[in-house]
Amino acid sequence: MNNSTAVVDRTAVLASARAFADAVAHTPAVSEYTEAVSAVRADAAAIDLLQNAEQLRRTIHLNGGAQNNPDEQQQLMSLEADIAAHPALQRFFAAQQDLIQQLRSVNAGLTEALGFDFASMARPACSCG
Repeated sequence: MNNSTAVVDRTAVLASARAFADAVAHTPAVSEYTEAVSAVRADAAAIDLLQNAEQLRRTIHLNGGAQNNPDEQQQLMSLEADIAAHPALQRFFAAQQDLIQQLRSVNAGLTEALGFDFASMARPACSCG
């Protein structure tokens, strides 16, 4: 393989990768997830529920855990029930699960075609995130 062939092969691989990413990005699961995220961001009540639950989780953790704070644990359970019942958050969590399932299916297809687990190979080499 000479240098010009390597450049052509690299260009073709990059073009194919972009086309693949574009195809995945334009699936109904990605569209629904994107719309669900936007709906949550536009819903002040949903944001308040999530922020309040996160703050209460931090407080419980800093105070030694749920066993030391039964009242706070009860408040958290109530907030989590409100989160689970909130329509925008229900939509978001369902869309998130659908997208995860789709991406796992995509990875399974790639893994089968390539002969190795594509997703595990695509992770950063460091443990920085």
